[in-house]
Amino acid sequence: MKFEIGDATDTALCIVLKHEFLRCDDSFNDFAESAKIMITQGENRRISYKTYNAYARFIHHLYEFMLGAIARDRKDTAQLSQKWQANISGAIRSAI
Repeated sequence: MKFEIGDATDTALCIVLKHEFLRCDDSFNDFAESAKIMITQGENRRISYKTYNAYARFIHHLYEFMLGAIARDRKDTAQLSQKWQANISGAIRSAI
């Protein structure tokens, strides 16, 4: 759906972007804390699992945030093509 900056769709999208950013921030902080424990106390199955899950949540919310940011930049909420989605995934991989 096409929209203009400041209309109802844009306002709703901004709320979603804030929500995804907060979830991304929380999951990154969980990952950093778990990784710190894993480094200082050594690896065990439980902490490895917790660290991996926090990392996976971080990547998931980062991806969703980027999809929303690109939709806002394009002023269109239509689903992105597979090529766009692959580019986003590649950008996340290269940034990490």
